[in-house]
Amino acid sequence: SNNNNNKSDPDKGKLIRTRYQLFRKIIVTLLSWELVATQQRHDKRQTESWWDVESVPPAFDFTKPHMWYPGAREMKREIVLHVGPPNSGKTYDALQDLIKAKSGLYLAPLRLLAWENQQNLMDAGIPTSLITGQEKELLPGASHYSSTIELADTSAEYDVCVIDECQMIADDSRGFAWTRALLGVQAKRIHVIQDGTVSDLVHKICELTGDKIETVQHERLSPLSVEESPLHSVANVQQGDCVVAFSRKQLYMIKQLIEEHTNLKCALVYGGLPPETRKTQADLFNDPNSEYKVLVASDAIGMGLNFAIKRIVFSTVSKFDGKRKRQLYPTEIRQIGGRAGRYSTAFEAAGKVTAISNDDLEFIRAGMHPSVSLPTAKKAQIGIELDVLENLLHSVRRNYIANNMNSESSSALALDETEMEIMSQGGFLLQEEENLPVMIDMLRKFAATHSLFQLSSFREFLEIASFIHYIPLPLHVKYNFCLVPVQSSDRMHPTMKYLHKFATMLSSDKQPKLKRHMSFPPVSSSADLVGLEGMHAVLDMYIWLGEKFGYDVFPSTEDAKIWRKECASAISVSLQKISQQALTTSQKGKGKKSYKKPKERRVNTFDSYNSDKHSDKYNDNYNDKQRMKHHNRYNSKSRSNKYNNSMQHSNSHRSDYSAFREEEMRRQLLGMPPQERYTRDNKRYNTKHWFVEHGSKNDTTRHHDKKTMKNFLNSSLHRDTHWTDEGFDERISGGGNRIVLERKKKKKTKKKTEKKE
Repeated sequence: SNNNNNKSDPDKGKLIRTRYQLFRKIIVTLLSWELVATQQRHDKRQTESWWDVESVPPAFDFTKPHMWYPGAREMKREIVLHVGPPNSGKTYDALQDLIKAKSGLYLAPLRLLAWENQQNLMDAGIPTSLITGQEKELLPGASHYSSTIELADTSAEYDVCVIDECQMIADDSRGFAWTRALLGVQAKRIHVIQDGTVSDLVHKICELTGDKIETVQHERLSPLSVEESPLHSVANVQQGDCVVAFSRKQLYMIKQLIEEHTNLKCALVYGGLPPETRKTQADLFNDPNSEYKVLVASDAIGMGLNFAIKRIVFSTVSKFDGKRKRQLYPTEIRQIGGRAGRYSTAFEAAGKVTAISNDDLEFIRAGMHPSVSLPTAKKAQIGIELDVLENLLHSVRRNYIANNMNSESSSALALDETEMEIMSQGGFLLQEEENLPVMIDMLRKFAATHSLFQLSSFREFLEIASFIHYIPLPLHVKYNFCLVPVQSSDRMHPTMKYLHKFATMLSSDKQPKLKRHMSFPPVSSSADLVGLEGMHAVLDMYIWLGEKFGYDVFPSTEDAKIWRKECASAISVSLQKISQQALTTSQKGKGKKSYKKPKERRVNTFDSYNSDKHSDKYNDNYNDKQRMKHHNRYNSKSRSNKYNNSMQHSNSHRSDYSAFREEEMRRQLLGMPPQERYTRDNKRYNTKHWFVEHGSKNDTTRHHDKKTMKNFLNSSLHRDTHWTDEGFDERISGGGNRIVLERKKKKKTKKKTEKKE
């Protein structure tokens, strides 16, 4: 009616449209103002925190983390900042000063580096103790210590301390350990080694602490260049090459292809391998008399053991970082590429960097160009100690109880809006004494921090805390369980399963024990090797817990150390068997069979029933319900079996697609042309791809309207049949027996009234 009135009265319609447009502008303006105000409030909370500087409660005060270490503040420390690219002698110069000192401490990012530099100090005649999460080798009379960064000693005094890979101070998961070491280590002289991305941040922190700082610039000791042409294929690798990949499946495929096509044995290094196995593989590659002339590795070589690498070959420039798949950062490219041509090795004359494809090579060249500036870190990460959580729990409980008493009582406190929001969560902490996720969330939301620091994300910590949240354990036990180095993102990983099992046993006052006898037979395939790697990770976790809680709580710790060595040796033997098997296959000339599209499968009985004599009768213009009735009528099996058949069909497509992807990866690594694109024949078939393959709507030779395509996608037969229709006579999907469906032209039917007449 309004439309009719508007047509009859154009002025009134114009007025209504004007008012509507004005009203819409007002709404949009108000919403934009609200969004801007919300963003300003968020920015204010991020910069100025929830509290005034003078009214921050002690439990939420993180504005002075440097004052948490009074012993270090009383000393006059000297900070020596070493800045330079990889293979520039930064660590070597710092270790020379550590060797000359009467007492010293070396802090490593990895256990492998702690082992290696302990051995370097021992070779120099300096008795050095080793302290990691899984080992404590305390030598009598030793004045030097080699430790992982998380176990840095901030209570004793040293002459010299070396903090390696300090650019990790900005890492949101482990950066708090470097911040704690930089602020709390009581050493007269501290050597800070980093790549230049945190130089300004370290200078500002030293101004805050009052420490004297000196910067030493280092240049690369051997030349490094990017090759002009790509490798094109992994079959073109040479002795001394290191092929880099970022997934376990791709690493093993590269290893197999190189050993099949070049007869060169490959050493293998990636993060999932035990540290003992990684060290063994590194020794095999570095030994000039060894048969292992090529290294296949992940980005684990960027920070860890030293390798005699002639050339770095990037098989890809993208990786999955735990959250998303992304391209490599310039810092990662330089960190990995800088491992080529290490000084004091056989390839120190010139290190080279290249890639398999030309596009990847151009990306690598751009990332390593000197004009590309590296991003600088602005804030250091700080962690949460156990005493902070205990103080928070005590403070929130006390205030919550006081404010839930009679309002006239003198013990009641006057709270502002922010404190009231905190108290609303106090009930959770009052009822559930060890609710770690709630406590961490409160601290991250309401803590007041300094402009140079920020609280870590605690992603791994929170994943474990939520996993064992409902197990009744004391706060300090849960806190230590959350610090266990496991793959917390995968709850189906053996370490997470056994971690939950051990926590449950402790809550029941039972001692977590392992089996009396464990055997680790070597395997001959990479798929079976996953089980050995998982078992080694479980033993490693058990030893960590035994060192943390004591051997009386975890009584199988000594046996676990023996079994861990046996498991690591079994993994090393398995890698040798896999290499020998690939070499034997290549010598026989068999190689890996090329990918073939799988044969069409007969999935259900409906296909077998529809022979040529039945096709005209039952393949007419039936809808989905009629087809399903016909299917059920002639199906000799039950409905559950029908569901199983469909699941087998989907699983077969999944396995076919996986085989297709493996073949595509193999072709890319060998520089072969890509194969025909794989299409999954299911109801989620991409409409755009369908038109691309079978003609667009504007194509007169192969015209398909949307209705025809929709019927095809929604039909119950499209997964198993081949269709022939008017203007649509090509093969669409595979599987089952071939059924030709000839659709008859619809005749114009007369109306019922005409029929009666």
